[in-house]
Amino acid sequence: KEFEASHGTVADMWHAHLRGEETSLNPLGLVEALFGAMNHAAALSHSGPEIPELTAKLRKAIHSLMVAGQGTRDLCGPEGLTTEQFIDAVAAHIDAPIAVPADAHVEPVVDDKDVDEEALHALFNELDEDKNG
Repeated sequence: KEFEASHGTVADMWHAHLRGEETSLNPLGLVEALFGAMNHAAALSHSGPEIPELTAKLRKAIHSLMVAGQGTRDLCGPEGLTTEQFIDAVAAHIDAPIAVPADAHVEPVVDDKDVDEEALHALFNELDEDKNG
């Protein structure tokens, strides 16, 4: 099995970090891929429940932080956390994830100022083979 993050490379972020610049990387795709790989490796090695239990705790902490609006800036906007702050928050909540009310609602940050709607509609119309919209 192969596990890979669903988004682009982190090389640019790493180089920004090396230059001392603040970074804010969406960790969800990356850690979900890592957790999948760790769980698969644990299953292949028959190493017991420790790894899957750890990844489950990490996943719960990460998801509860995101839902509580304490995610990284790329998902939570300017009030979000830097990558380093998010890692610290996960560490602080690994054994006691944030309780998120069932009716919690988080507004997504939408940055569509650079969307070329005309080009998007043209592409959609080109791909819409049966022309049913």
